Amino acid sequence: MRRTGGLALAAGLAWACAAFAQDAPKVVSTFPPTDAVVPAGIQQISITYDRPMAQTWSFATGGERAFPEIGGGPTISDDHRTISLPVRLRPNTAYVVWLNTEHAKNFKDEQGHAATPYRLAFTTSE
Repeated sequence: MRRTGGLALAAGLAWACAAFAQDAPKVVSTFPPTDAVVPAGIQQISITYDRPMAQTWSFATGGERAFPEIGGGPTISDDHRTISLPVRLRPNTAYVVWLNTEHAKNFKDEQGHAATPYRLAFTTSE
């Protein structure tokens, strides 16, 4: 009987985790796209989510590659689904930008659900 209770508890926890993951906002597109090669210089990183987002963000480094130089504050589109960040990019550089991490979870929808962490990696040409 105790074993059945443990299985029921495990199944309940698995269901709750799956339900939470479904509630988490998800990235639907980025600019630049993941793994793209873009020109160096002044650019803009844009992230579009599957729902309206709050005006909070966590652009983070994973420590594995360069992080772009920030050229100003983030902005949000009128429909609150796209967040843009002006950046300056060096030539011939591989960049990684994390949108939320395990510890930095400020990309949230308007109901306060933290977005699923997303790794955006791209490189620049000469």
